[in-house]
Formats: sequence, C-alpha cells, structure tokens
Amino acid sequence: MLKQMSYILLIPSILLSSDLEDVINSTMKNENSMNYSIEIDKAKLDKKINMSNYSLNVDLNGNLNKAIGGISNSDIDRSSQINIKASYLLYDGGKKKLTNDISNENIKLSVNSKTLFENDTLYNLFSLFLNGKKFENNIKTLEKKKITLVTEVNRLKSLFEASLITEDEYLRVKADLYSIDSDILSLEQNIKVLKNDVYILSGIKIMNFKEILSFSVTNFNPDSLYFNNFDLISSIYNKNSKLYKLNYMPTVFIEGNSYYNNSVMGNNFNNDGFNHNLTIGFKWKLYDGNKNNLNYVKVQKDRIANNNKRDYALRTKISQFNNINSEITVIQNKIISMKARKEFLLRTFESIKNKFENNLVDNVNYLDAFANYYDSISLLNNLYIDLDIKKLDLLYVSGNLIKNNYEIK
Repeated sequence: MLKQMSYILLIPSILLSSDLEDVINSTMKNENSMNYSIEIDKAKLDKKINMSNYSLNVDLNGNLNKAIGGISNSDIDRSSQINIKASYLLYDGGKKKLTNDISNENIKLSVNSKTLFENDTLYNLFSLFLNGKKFENNIKTLEKKKITLVTEVNRLKSLFEASLITEDEYLRVKADLYSIDSDILSLEQNIKVLKNDVYILSGIKIMNFKEILSFSVTNFNPDSLYFNNFDLISSIYNKNSKLYKLNYMPTVFIEGNSYYNNSVMGNNFNNDGFNHNLTIGFKWKLYDGNKNNLNYVKVQKDRIANNNKRDYALRTKISQFNNINSEITVIQNKIISMKARKEFLLRTFESIKNKFENNLVDNVNYLDAFANYYDSISLLNNLYIDLDIKKLDLLYVSGNLIKNNYEIK
C-alpha cells in the first residue's frame, strides 16, 4: 500500500492531518469503538461470574449471646457458636457446560459486533472521502474554466469600452463567470460539511480529500460476520431453552460442615468443641407450575423469530448485491462512452479555438465548445468516483470486511 507523506499539528486539542491512514486509525479508536471494547470485557466478566456459581463455596458464620437481667443460675448466661460450611456441586445435568458455551458465544457475539461496527464506520468514512474527492475534482474543473472565462471577460470588457461589441455580449459572459463562482462556493460549503462529518467520526480536522481509494470486491458471502451474528443469537436462544429443560433434572452436591459451641450456665462452663459432618445431597424439581416449560417455549419462539430475520436479511442483501452489480455495469458503460465523447469534444474544442483565434467563429461558439469539453472532463472524473462508491457499496453488502479489502494510492 502506497502511503503519502503526512503531517500532524496539535492546535488547541484539535488534530489536523492530511493522511487518510491517520484518520482511519483515529476513527477506529473513537468513543463508540471503546464502548464496544467495554462490552467485550463485560461479556468476559459475565462468563467468570456464571462459572463462579459452580465453584467451591465456603461460608463462615458465628454468634455470641449474653443474657441481660432476670436470669437464674440454671439458665444460660453466655453462649457462642462458630460454623464453617463448604459445598460443591457434583452434578447438574449438564447446565455448567451449557452455561459455559453460552458465555463463550456471548463473547464471540460482542467481538463480532465490534468488528461490524468498525466495518460500518469505515463505510461511512470512505463514503465521505469519495464524495469529498468528487466535489474537489469538480472545483478544479470549474477553476480551469474560470481562468479562461476571466481572460475572455477582460477581452470583451475592452471591446465593449471601445464600442466594438454590445453590452449584452459582454454581460452574458460575465454572468457565466458569476455562475461559476456561485458553483464553486456551493461545492466548498459541501466539502466543509463533509470535513465536519469526518471530524465527528475521527476527531481529526482534515485538510483535503486527496487520497485515492480502491476496493477489492469478491462475490456475495452469506457466511459473513453479519449473518454469523444471527446464527450465534439463534444458538444462544437454543441453549437457553435447553437450560430451562435442565431445571427439571436432579442436582447432586456435597457439603461439609464444622461447628464449635460453648456456653456458660451460672458457674458451669460447657465446651462441645468442634463437630464435623459430611453430607451428599440432591435436589430435584418435581413441579413449578409449568414455568420452565413456558419459558422454554418462549425462548424457542425468539429463536424462530431470529431465524426469520436472518432469512429476510439474506434475501435483502442478495438483492442489493445484484442491483449494485447492475449499477456498476451501467457506470462502466458510461465511462467508455464518456471517454470517447471527451476525445471528440477535445478535437472539436481545439478546432473551434483555432478558428476563434483567426476570427472565423464568434466567442459564443468558442465558449460553448470550451464548456462542453471541460464538462466532459468533470463528468468522466465523477463517473470514476461513482464507480468507486458503488464498489464500496458492493463490498459493504457482500459481507466482506472493508478493512481487508481496500488500498490507498
């Protein structure tokens, strides 16, 4: 990848750059991207929290009691207890493995979501750059036209002041010059808006849209991250529904308990010391008002709805892919036609220019030929950028990651 020389200036916390790579790197680190990274971290923490439910649990509790007033010597004046209990789940019907699998899929879903967000962001950023470059190219063409018109206006002004032409002839060309100034101003305002949009995305104030982008487009990819997320969500729904079914399975646990008691009754002191016991127990839910079965059905309906969304999205993406391919073919044919037209208009302009310089045609024919030729240059440049825009659209809807399929020249 070719990379042009860039420079960065820090002016009151605003970063200025002429390098698209700087803008891309900054955009990929913006606040929204950081929030997606936070969601990934939260998903990893959720996994640890879920798995902690299946770890060894140890509890320590105790108390100290003292009687106050009205107590006979036969009653307990003081007592204390300390109890240490440890428990561990031996069997849960497979819920631990399912919970771990769901946690891993949620982590993968968060990672995919961040990647898709970055893909959307790059798409928006590159769309801004391509449209900005189109506007800048149009300004360059208009400025070239303006140079010739200024020369012609000055020439006609001298002729008008010498009473050799009418005022209308002079003012018509001058009006064309004003029209070009107005068009340039309008395009500059559009560029200003695009630059501001780039700043919102990246936090960088760009100088211009000088870089040339090219894109590598492959065929439609139904196994892309976009559809993979639908599949992950469906899998999570399916596993959650199985968890509800497993709530009817027995769980087996082992529990150990050590406790210490002592008491004072009048002048007597009793110390039971430490006592220990070990228990293997089980728990089996026999009836819960059908709550788990109802939750199972509900989650399965969510899974079916998600699959329907995936099928609809797939049809939509395929249709968009085919439509954009058709639009690309149309633009490519227009480019071929416009290249031939530009060459014809160049020859026509050079011929009329020669005749105009020899006073064989008037300035109206000369300026018309001049405008037609430069308009063809502008239209051809715009078609090339329109082609790049459509390639970007095609890359976006095809499911291929933009960050792996672009080049800056």
